Amino acid sequence: MNACLVRKIDSQMYYVLGTTAKFTVYGDVSEAVAQKSFKDAAEKLFELDDKMSYFKDYSEVSKINRLAGKGFHETDHDTFYVLASAKRFAFMSGGAMDPTVRPLINIWNRYSQEGGVPSKEEIQSARSLVDFRNIAIRENCIGLEKAGQEIDLGSIAKGFAADQVKAIFEANGISSAIIDLGGNIVAMGSDPNSEEPQTPWAIGIINPFGRRSDMLGHVKVVGKSVVTSAGYEKYHHIIDTRTGYPVENELSSVTIVSDKSIDGDAISTAAFVMGLRDGMEFVKSLEGIDAVFVTNDRSVYITRRLLDGFRLSDPTFRMGELK
Repeated sequence: MNACLVRKIDSQMYYVLGTTAKFTVYGDVSEAVAQKSFKDAAEKLFELDDKMSYFKDYSEVSKINRLAGKGFHETDHDTFYVLASAKRFAFMSGGAMDPTVRPLINIWNRYSQEGGVPSKEEIQSARSLVDFRNIAIRENCIGLEKAGQEIDLGSIAKGFAADQVKAIFEANGISSAIIDLGGNIVAMGSDPNSEEPQTPWAIGIINPFGRRSDMLGHVKVVGKSVVTSAGYEKYHHIIDTRTGYPVENELSSVTIVSDKSIDGDAISTAAFVMGLRDGMEFVKSLEGIDAVFVTNDRSVYITRRLLDGFRLSDPTFRMGELK
């Protein structure tokens, strides 16, 4: 490699927010700056996990859930922003992405461990507690209107966290990096390992039918977030709140390309639930958002602006076109 080209400075990995986070920094920053950035970013991620985890009794989310039907919890800025954003995306998607989905997740998780499926009555009972419109916001306080309702930020918190890491890196003078929060990718700047200026990063799109390391193609991006929702993930966590059942449609995965990872996280979930046609129309209605849809028959559909930036590399897939 030409000594004049930018080199990889360092990378670090952490387990946080229920996933593996990996940061790789490039550019003309010192080792000390890289290590400080990793430390600052890790501290922020663990802080966010403590605030937004459904599974930690002391988290802000748990405190809101315990007060369901009883009152409000005063939240900090981060939690308030993420919850308000989650409610906004729920409105935008007609509830396809709904942060109050937890009662349904819990019932399906229980049956996935015990075997069998919930009864229609059990599903209907859980569905009666799922309604993003019951998230009440008053100044910096948040509450749930019905006893038994619960919030889960699994479809949006990682995106917000990735954006926070990006902000920390930028504040420390880093302009080129890959931030990977278990499939939530932020490609900061452009690929430095090229002699051409502003060379896009090539971010792989996972083959939903293969191993996590298998890619069906890649999308070229500069300074973008790339987030995927797919059936190979925690399957019962992708629930269609309109039916109460795990999503069953023609889609295997949806990848969203956006400026902010919080947007991509929420929109990928919503589009996956909506299905190919409605999901594509939803994405096309949003400014600055692009998508790659992969269907169960191995067809790949992309938004028009990705025509020059997407490359299919696995010959078992084919490009599709909506009529």
